[in-house]
Amino acid sequence: MTQLGEGVAIGVVSSSDPNSKPKRLKASIVEFTWGGGIKVSEGAGSGRSTIETPHWKEGLNVADGEKSKRPGVLIVGGAKGTGVATAKIRIDENLNVSGNGALVGRLGMLEFKGSCPTAAGEHTVQLTIGAPPKALVNVGAETAWGLDVPDMGSSVMLQNRPRLEVFTVLDTPAAYYDPAGVWIEALRFLFDKIVVKGQREAEKVASLVTMFCHGKHNAIYDTREGRSRFGVGQTGGTFNLGSYIAAAAARVNCYDQAGAIQSLCGAVGVPLTWIFLEPYGFINETNLVGVGYCNNPFFSSSASTRIVPRNDIKRTLFGNHAFCNRAGKILDACAGPHIGNETPAEYCLKAIDRVTTLYPHYGAPHDRPGAFTEMLVCPGVSAVA
Repeated sequence: MTQLGEGVAIGVVSSSDPNSKPKRLKASIVEFTWGGGIKVSEGAGSGRSTIETPHWKEGLNVADGEKSKRPGVLIVGGAKGTGVATAKIRIDENLNVSGNGALVGRLGMLEFKGSCPTAAGEHTVQLTIGAPPKALVNVGAETAWGLDVPDMGSSVMLQNRPRLEVFTVLDTPAAYYDPAGVWIEALRFLFDKIVVKGQREAEKVASLVTMFCHGKHNAIYDTREGRSRFGVGQTGGTFNLGSYIAAAAARVNCYDQAGAIQSLCGAVGVPLTWIFLEPYGFINETNLVGVGYCNNPFFSSSASTRIVPRNDIKRTLFGNHAFCNRAGKILDACAGPHIGNETPAEYCLKAIDRVTTLYPHYGAPHDRPGAFTEMLVCPGVSAVA
């Protein structure tokens, strides 16, 4: 087939055979719908709704810059075969052409193919992807479509260029995005801000998300009260993801940070487990989110400083702490950060000060440092808002 975009003519085919009949074919794409069964939603609060299908149709402007207002979502590596997408094609004119043609469309590096009848009228074509993405991608653009027609011995360009967009995810997005569907805002945040594009492994995605929430979103730990501001508590709950995405430089606590990494990782099919540890203890000197190096997390309430001597009576501790686990490794976007390369035991050893003599001053249950054996697996984020 001639390369799409080269301006292939609609085509009247001639022949040296005086008995041959001229052949002409005109075709247009009418609708395009992503398959895969993953719902996508957009909006805010009660105004959030599932993105409608078809994802593009003739006469509807879905352009959103280079993107689309109606993107689709496919699972990495699971895009091969029928059901990836469907296109409705209209054969506007057929003069002496018979048989089927091979419909071909391109969106970035993705090439769609399907068998399309050449008879006049509308036809629904099941599409496959020749080389499904093996990593996280987000591509949106106008697409070129052509029809290889054996009976004509040539290719016919379709009359329009649909605006399409697709995200790939590593697995089915987390259930707390249902029933409205995974948020387009969360996906755009992951690809545009955290830059997960090109990643193939869940552990790398989890690490990138944790590092971003700790160091690049400009969140600042609440060193006076340690209060949650995004809806979650010690064991999880409804996380206000929309507010978190929009509120760079907001005050946070460990529950907020655990909710952020769990909900963002969940958007691309990377499940994390919420962990709660109480008692926790005095923290070893660490990079506390938005504060810097610190071993005294509530220094604003104790008229003290970020770093104090190990046994300073004004030193404050974490009474409890929430963080996440993926495949037996700890992720903590509040302090550290801890990016998924430590076991629970290694994490506790690195994060919690077991040497200070201050514990008896606090009494039960905070008279001893936490231990990894006391980590409580919790429901975590149950919904996003």
